[in-house]
Amino acid sequence: MLHPRIKATAILGVALAPLALTFAPASAALEPPTPTIEIASLNGSGCPPGTVTAIPNPGSFTLKYSGHTAKLGGDAKPTDARKNCQISLKVTLPEGLVYAVERVEHNGTANLEPTTTGSLKSMFYFAGSPQAGVYRKQIPGPVAGAWQVTERLIQLLWQRCGEQRNLNLNTELLMTSSDKSKPNSLSMNSDLGTSYHLNWKTCP
Repeated sequence: MLHPRIKATAILGVALAPLALTFAPASAALEPPTPTIEIASLNGSGCPPGTVTAIPNPGSFTLKYSGHTAKLGGDAKPTDARKNCQISLKVTLPEGLVYAVERVEHNGTANLEPTTTGSLKSMFYFAGSPQAGVYRKQIPGPVAGAWQVTERLIQLLWQRCGEQRNLNLNTELLMTSSDKSKPNSLSMNSDLGTSYHLNWKTCP
């Protein structure tokens, strides 16, 4: 149960009567809720069946990919330069709570020559709702090893009280280069995975 916080004004060290009541948001609770996660569907060249694992954590969940890799140059096919993945997730919090994604930490690995630029596009929205804004981030070469990109949401897209709509996630990797003679790769495969951090609140 949430407890009210009392705002008071003091003059010359003497506290006046409370002027207003404010209620702490549900996300201020000591114990973040752990969601239950179910992958409803996978589509796209970057996530063949069986290549994505969803892991629930207190206040967040993590997706781990094993097939989300774009390639360019060398013996790569022209279609390998762009990989996308569309995931539909059933995300459920304990009864009485709804959630919004407030931060995403994308992790992966890359092998990019100085002439190559990779880019990440990320988007998510609730099924049946207007699509949220699209996040884009360039990853210029040279890169050899791990990379991380943090996406912070200014305007939160909240789940509606009393409704259970799947959360649709879409990520795309794209590579361009002025020299395609050398092999390049950009991947979201990582032991850290991609973490979606949640804000939550109680329904009336």
